[in-house]
Amino acid sequence: MVAWFTAHFPGGTMQSHWVPSRFVATIPLVALVVVAACGGNVEPDVPLAREEAMLAAGNCLNLVAESGVSGGGPAGYTKCADENGTCTFTQPVDVAYGAKGSYLYRDGVTGSITFNSTTFNGDPSPNVAKSGYYRSAGGPAGYTKCGDEGSTCSFSRGVDVAFGAHGLFNYKCGVTGNVVASTDNFGDPIFGSVKAAYYRNSGGPAGYTWCADENETCKLSATSDVAYGANGSFFYKSGVSGAITADNATFGDPISNVPKSAYYRVSATRNGPAGFTWCADERGTCSFTQPVDVAYGANGGFAYKYGVSGTVRFDNPDFGDPAPNQTKAGYYRAASAGTGDWSAQWIWLPQDRPNNTWMRLRKKVTLSQKPTSASVRLAAENKYWLYINGQLVVPDGGLDLRPDLTNTYYDALDIAPYLNAGDNVIAALVWYKGGLEGYSQKMTSDGGFLFEAALTGATPAKIVSDGTWKVAKHPSFARTGQQQQWQDIKWVEYPVVYDARNEPGDWTALSYDDRIWSSATPRGTPPSAPWNRLVHRTIPMLKNSGLTPYTNQASLPTSLSSNTTFTADVGNNLQVNAYLKVNAPAGVTITLRMNKYYQEQYVTRGGVQEYTTYQWQNTNGQLWSKHSVEYSFTNVTGPVQLLELKYRPLGYNTEPIGSFSSSNPRLNTLWAKSRNTSYVCMRDQFYDCPDRERGQWWGDVAEQILYSFYLYDDRAALLAKKGFRELFNTQKADGSLYTTAPGTLFHLPDQNMAAVDALGLYYLYTGDRALVAELYPKVATFIKQYVATARNTDGLLVLRSGVWNWIDWGSNLDVQTGSANTVANGLFVRLLETGKLLAQATGNSSDVSYYQSLQDAVRARFNQYFWSSGSNAYVFGLLNGVQSRTIDDRSSAWAILAGTADASRLPGVLQVLRTKVNASPYQERFIEEAMFQAGSDTEAINRMLSYYQPDIDSWSQTMWERMGSSEDTNNHAWAASPAYLLGAFVAGVRPTAPGWTSYQVTPLLGTLTSVSATVPSPRGSITVAHTLSAGSYVLNLTSPAGTQALVGIPSKQPWTSVSVNGVTVWRQGQFVDGAAGVSQAGADSAYIKFNVTPGTWRFVAQ
Repeated sequence: MVAWFTAHFPGGTMQSHWVPSRFVATIPLVALVVVAACGGNVEPDVPLAREEAMLAAGNCLNLVAESGVSGGGPAGYTKCADENGTCTFTQPVDVAYGAKGSYLYRDGVTGSITFNSTTFNGDPSPNVAKSGYYRSAGGPAGYTKCGDEGSTCSFSRGVDVAFGAHGLFNYKCGVTGNVVASTDNFGDPIFGSVKAAYYRNSGGPAGYTWCADENETCKLSATSDVAYGANGSFFYKSGVSGAITADNATFGDPISNVPKSAYYRVSATRNGPAGFTWCADERGTCSFTQPVDVAYGANGGFAYKYGVSGTVRFDNPDFGDPAPNQTKAGYYRAASAGTGDWSAQWIWLPQDRPNNTWMRLRKKVTLSQKPTSASVRLAAENKYWLYINGQLVVPDGGLDLRPDLTNTYYDALDIAPYLNAGDNVIAALVWYKGGLEGYSQKMTSDGGFLFEAALTGATPAKIVSDGTWKVAKHPSFARTGQQQQWQDIKWVEYPVVYDARNEPGDWTALSYDDRIWSSATPRGTPPSAPWNRLVHRTIPMLKNSGLTPYTNQASLPTSLSSNTTFTADVGNNLQVNAYLKVNAPAGVTITLRMNKYYQEQYVTRGGVQEYTTYQWQNTNGQLWSKHSVEYSFTNVTGPVQLLELKYRPLGYNTEPIGSFSSSNPRLNTLWAKSRNTSYVCMRDQFYDCPDRERGQWWGDVAEQILYSFYLYDDRAALLAKKGFRELFNTQKADGSLYTTAPGTLFHLPDQNMAAVDALGLYYLYTGDRALVAELYPKVATFIKQYVATARNTDGLLVLRSGVWNWIDWGSNLDVQTGSANTVANGLFVRLLETGKLLAQATGNSSDVSYYQSLQDAVRARFNQYFWSSGSNAYVFGLLNGVQSRTIDDRSSAWAILAGTADASRLPGVLQVLRTKVNASPYQERFIEEAMFQAGSDTEAINRMLSYYQPDIDSWSQTMWERMGSSEDTNNHAWAASPAYLLGAFVAGVRPTAPGWTSYQVTPLLGTLTSVSATVPSPRGSITVAHTLSAGSYVLNLTSPAGTQALVGIPSKQPWTSVSVNGVTVWRQGQFVDGAAGVSQAGADSAYIKFNVTPGTWRFVAQ
């Protein structure tokens, strides 16, 4: 059972949601319930499972009953008299007089009051019998007044604030600092009434549940950890059983003069790592007089520090969170002899952890001679810029995500070319971010920098970060607040504001005097927490294409004397840093932006100066309908000379060696825009989009990995390999996966299946058996968990509760929990096919038969469940034996891809695919792939041209998201699948054995007369050129060494002969021997087939 709720958001907007009945069990059934959402945390399109989770977690949602029945009174009010009756009150109350939703109010009433139009100076409901009502004076239950409308309330600790009157309030949660009690800030919850602001203490620690208010008794049915306090200040007791009183006498007073509460969570078993002994529960301390190794965590997830002494506090701020949502503890052992192969130490300032800190670090070193090599490993929390002898060596170093939930990536490069005999200085600028985490990012509580160089041909032989380095905060960077995109945490970042008036001089130069800087404070040698084990990034350092002129460079202004804004055109959607060189007076503010999601500001000093933005952005151009960088000059107090304006492309280091062209220029444009989209969506990771979210959504990534094989050299596969490790190394204990791994926010079974299926495609395209062997045990665990939790007695998957049952955006969806869904079961068949491939590759032959049995069970019932003979089509799903009435293109496509749409059903299926266009670009890839697979290439190409017509005709050089929202991005990864489809099916080049040891060239040309393509492979590029005319078909093929190609001559016309390199190999329906390296491979209604060895081949059919 669910109830319909309406959410009143700050700003006066309203959005509606279904909310499970268990959350409103205490609200009378006669009430219409209003959800006042603190901070607007409920999204209008959040699936039910996510809302349940948000509500169950007490996510700042206040349920307020509002009567919808005559005589019921305003929300929270109790009737005390009919019209002209009198009520008496000994304590202040708020009273209301009226009926049927129209009321007049008086607040703070004591004594007697008569409920009539004379007392209230008006008749709120003429000609209707009215009544009087009352409620406790003030704000919502449990809230304390902090100010009248228009006043400012200040809080040193986190509180929830309610603004309104007469029982109608809008909310903000977790507020600290100043908040103005105004409709501008909160919206207007009750128009025309004088309002006020009220506050209450925010909830308990993360993962804890309320059990009692101050001076009450908390009764526990299981051994638990109990927290007592408010507003982020808590005292704790661990291992509590039975009852405990929530008061200062029991716990002490964690925060004075504030009402407190008790919260609990079930205690974890004290099982530390092997060889370690328990010494304290979470947030406890232990003191050591001799060096020890310590571990912090629970249930197999631990963070470590090595060789520590003194007092150690076991908590998330000091160690990170190695076991999210679990009760942790601290353990110790005698210090081990070694700490891995690192001798460098993490360094920073002592006990200094503010978020958004920009730190400078320097080390002077004298070398006996110029080294022949200097292999450096370095890492930073979070990003760094490395300078050697004043020269920028690495811009934007480090990765913005982690290899898993607890460990850290490091970079590696050779710095020998930048070092000299004699004196040198190594300098780094480190941006420690901290704060909220985005979809795929995990933050730590500490900034840090780690540097270790091994030199050959010079002494000293090693340079390491330690206490001899000098550190100082950079004074030019303002401490800005963290911003969020699209009203949530899709991508969170700190806007950079750089004030050149505070510049400390050329601090990266050897000659700079750093004597007043502090000595660095060592924070531990790897694998010390919170950074833990160091993992090589495995992907190349970023490709720096150098400063590049704008396409409209000649028309850009060269000087200005007043506030001015203009755009400089890049011409494409690229990841860039903007650059400027100006001669300006001090105090001019220059705002640089490439899209609506972010901007960076530079404040000039006096004179000639240069600046390059630190935070990269992509030039999506939606603000201007062109791919540009906007320069906005304000506070211009004198002449400004614009000496140089350029941009620096800085992106993933791979080369786009794939190509495609055809006789249809619109297809060529579509392919080029797909390629552009692909590249702007890859950097530290694969992004679903590079601006709004920067999330590694695995539904998108599964497609990105596939089409990247048709676009780039083999370095693109390294990004895929790294991504798969992040996906599986964050696998949950039950075997399921996070859909934005290595982030932990979402569980979308459909996208998770697509992600695991993509590992099979990765293996097919790369032949990387080592990665498959490494990850296969986790693949098997994932499949078995899925079978155990989502499979019904007939062997089909059902959409279960507790997860986000997302199938697609787009239209014509009928997603119902408990139903068997056509798309999900089709994808399950494909996943099991991948399971068989990977099991065979890793020698797990018993698993092959297991997956086959699962696959057979789905196929045996697929048509019984989903085929509607009356509609001659597949339906969206089946619930309780009743077929869905929804018939859509996705379901039909997945019936083909699952191999269940037999010849008798195929005409009906193809008719649906010709006539229904419901899918978003995510599922559109599968629909067109199914049409190609069914041999309907002309219809598939026509659908592709029609579906992507808005993208082809758009000013944007990248592809649109197409969610139907004002927040649609024009650079969404899932929209670039034509890059795969055109190479794999139209040009016809696809591997048939892992690593392209064998592949096929079976073109599906539709009505095209020419198609050419270059397809990268681990064995070298494959080039094809197809030409079809009225009387002939010509294929030119270059096939690399180590391959065997199956060539299909399309039976487009009744050919009489086929020749290869001038030698006839087929005549009048018969194969003819004679061409070395060519052998017959049969024929069918679609192709005449040949096997060919490596080389250059020219096939001619006449």
